[in-house]
Amino acid sequence: MAQLSPAECPDVEGPLVRADRRPRSRRDDVASALRSVLAAQDLTGHPGAELLYESDVYAYFRRFNELLARADVLWSKPSELTFFAALGLPFIAAPPVGSHEMYNLRWATDRGAALPQHDPAVAGDWLLEWLEDGVLASAAEAGMCLPQMGLYDIVDQVQNA
Repeated sequence: MAQLSPAECPDVEGPLVRADRRPRSRRDDVASALRSVLAAQDLTGHPGAELLYESDVYAYFRRFNELLARADVLWSKPSELTFFAALGLPFIAAPPVGSHEMYNLRWATDRGAALPQHDPAVAGDWLLEWLEDGVLASAAEAGMCLPQMGLYDIVDQVQNA
């Protein structure tokens, strides 16, 4: 059984080996902390508060795609999820973390596909207003006009380099 010493993971508390004999990861710790927050807010099992976690990356991608298929809106920091606006999902952008996310946010907002979030404490109000005013629909339509063949463009450039 693989064991990690506390010196190897000084910022992780609790058992360092999971029941399935894999070392605990930071993702395990984050998922556990988020589950605790959901439970403390009495949101465990609530259909509007789904925690997506899989230890297997391929299972995670499958579930992520299933979740996207059910989504009406994406709300995230403007990381690589920004480009998922091309699926026709309005993208609500949380504050960027890092300069690359500032550029992602500017790129998507300039094209009308991203909407900078307003005060999360009153999100129910502005989300409803955006829904009724057609703001979300406009962002979804603008998203569908974003480039959608980027992977193929990259492959072409690599092959022709």
